[in-house]
Amino acid sequence: MLILVAFVLPKNAVLAQNPINVERTQQKFVALENSFAPIRLKFRNIKNKLDAAIANKDFANFRQRVEHAEILYLLEDYGRASVVLSEAVRLNGAQSDSHYDKALYFLAESLYQIGNDASAQEYFRDLAQKSASTYVGQAVRRLIDIAERRGQWDGVDHYITMLQEMGSIPVLTAYYIAKSYVMRGKLEGLDNILKLIPDDHEYYARARYIKAIAHVKQGDLQAAVSVFAELSTLEGDTDDIERIRELSIMNRARILVEEGKLAESMDVYQNIARSSPLFDDALYEITWSYVREADKTNEPKERAARFEKALRALEILLLAVDSGEIRPEAKLLFGNILVRLKRYEDADSTFSAIAEEYNPLRAKVLELSKNVDLRKYFEQVSGESDFIEQIVPPEALHWVSDRKALEQAMLVNGELDLSQSWVEESYQIIEQLLNIIDSDKKVQLFPSFYDVDLQAMELELDLMMVTRNLLLMERAYAQEELDPV
Repeated sequence: MLILVAFVLPKNAVLAQNPINVERTQQKFVALENSFAPIRLKFRNIKNKLDAAIANKDFANFRQRVEHAEILYLLEDYGRASVVLSEAVRLNGAQSDSHYDKALYFLAESLYQIGNDASAQEYFRDLAQKSASTYVGQAVRRLIDIAERRGQWDGVDHYITMLQEMGSIPVLTAYYIAKSYVMRGKLEGLDNILKLIPDDHEYYARARYIKAIAHVKQGDLQAAVSVFAELSTLEGDTDDIERIRELSIMNRARILVEEGKLAESMDVYQNIARSSPLFDDALYEITWSYVREADKTNEPKERAARFEKALRALEILLLAVDSGEIRPEAKLLFGNILVRLKRYEDADSTFSAIAEEYNPLRAKVLELSKNVDLRKYFEQVSGESDFIEQIVPPEALHWVSDRKALEQAMLVNGELDLSQSWVEESYQIIEQLLNIIDSDKKVQLFPSFYDVDLQAMELELDLMMVTRNLLLMERAYAQEELDPV
């Protein structure tokens, strides 16, 4: 080291040889050694701060994250709130924190608001098991809401019992429970639930409709007709009231048909307006009422007259309906009535026209069943894709678009799409974070490292000064020690 230093020193400095001052040199070394003391203290301080930054105590503060997420939730930024909370509830010691239930609730509620029912259901179930939590009631009500939205009531009776024991069932939740009772045939507790819906509430008419359906399931058709008759005279022009009114008219007419009161049923059907979406169904059912009337009589002329009325009703229906599931059914009925009237040539012509119209469609559907991309098929039928005409024949959509199995499949498909989009978004965020960590902006990403970074720079400057002093001492020592020859 000394030889190398000698080569870079000026020649005149090397030639100037003086006796070595041991005491002064020793003093310099002591001063240099003393300068390391504050450096060691700084280094220890930096190490402690670095350890704290790595532990990230400020950033990882559970309650702080919950507060941030609550603000995001109140701002209706449910996606970001769920991301913050999903990480927060997994922190070490989070479950022992008094704010854990709050975090769990807002996480579940955020997921519910963005439509991720499966994940929300899991967290609401966790909350529902915490009997001491202040969020149990809200969690149980949401579990019932999710069951209603998904149409899956398995395992929900336990939560309904919990709500009943709490004595705090909101009106909307009570309606969902009543609806589920009727759908599942659990009618013994229906009346007690329906009592929770006051007659001045907007859902009261729906509750009465559910009660009428329950009467039908119990076989009490007279009680059902009475309630349907009451609902058929509902006043109001909202979409909800109008639909309940028209459905009640249709159901009342159907019961009258079942009771053999055909003439009375047709009078009831007449109350469906031509502008109603149920008008085509009403007209088709009126046609069947004529057919049933014709089948009941043995008088040829009267029988033929009723069949003719049925044909006229079908002609009106076929003029009004140019597509949909009811059109081919009406055409087949038209041909069958012609057969009953012994108009065989007309019937043959009708059936031939039906076969000619629907054979190509049948061939397309058969081909579709052999070579189908199920994913695109579901997207088409649900109307989520712009490529309907490329996969499913438009004429066939109405036969599958309202099927329960398809609805359930689309529900699952939608959740998978949502999960996939989140996975892709997560990968993008991870990539961005890695790029920031590899850049000079990493301190901006982790503010807790900022002070450590500044002190590390100061320490580096101190070390450079010590190195400089050491080099100067070596240089001076070389001047005193080296032989000029």
